[in-house]
Amino acid sequence: MKLIGSKTEQELREQLIKSKESLFGSEEKKRLLEVLRNIYPKMNTVYILHWIPEQGEIFIKY
Repeated sequence: MKLIGSKTEQELREQLIKSKESLFGSEEKKRLLEVLRNIYPKMNTVYILHWIPEQGEIFIKY
């Protein structure tokens, strides 16, 4: 996919950066980050691509 520097691209980039900062910087998500690191030990970064909050559970795509 060729990037053209559009406003949509910039907004998406900002959302991805915020999702990364949220995961790596949040005390609440510390356990989730630990689980991801156990599964993917060579992981340097991760972005939340999609999430759906449901009653009692949350579905997240990384």
